[in-house]
Amino acid sequence: MKNIITILGISLLGILTSCAIERNESSNELGKTAKSSDGTSGEIFSTPAFAGQTIEVGKVSATMDSEYLNITYALTGDWYLTETHLWVGQCDQLPVNDQGNPIIGSFPYQTTHDGNITTYTYQIPISSLPEGGYCISAHAVVVKKVDGVVVQKETMFAYGTDFEGKRWGWYYQY
Repeated sequence: MKNIITILGISLLGILTSCAIERNESSNELGKTAKSSDGTSGEIFSTPAFAGQTIEVGKVSATMDSEYLNITYALTGDWYLTETHLWVGQCDQLPVNDQGNPIIGSFPYQTTHDGNITTYTYQIPISSLPEGGYCISAHAVVVKKVDGVVVQKETMFAYGTDFEGKRWGWYYQY
């Protein structure tokens, strides 16, 4: 009898966990690096952007030239940017609350958009980047439009390492 209960419990657990939502991580290209012919760095990373935790809406990528670190938000489908928020800095200074959740309002790069753009790039001077590595957290507010009408509004993060808190969100360490 104990064996039957154990088998039923394991089966039920397997059924419940098999219904979990999974992200398509096959398109995650974190850590790509390249050098251009003139010796300057090229692409640093490209990673999927998720809205509402599970909806892949595009990607965020970072490239570097001789003067700037360029962080580009590029949405696909019917998704558009209304706000972008970006943190680039020392990892131990990434703004989080006591629970480990990101404080988006403290991200130094913030832009409001009219909701009609799908691509936006921040240019951060290389001279302002900390030596020895840094963290990037790319957040946005996005809307989905059908026939020009907003039908859905979500928050978005570029995929990476989970924040320690209970709220969802990611950052990338470089």
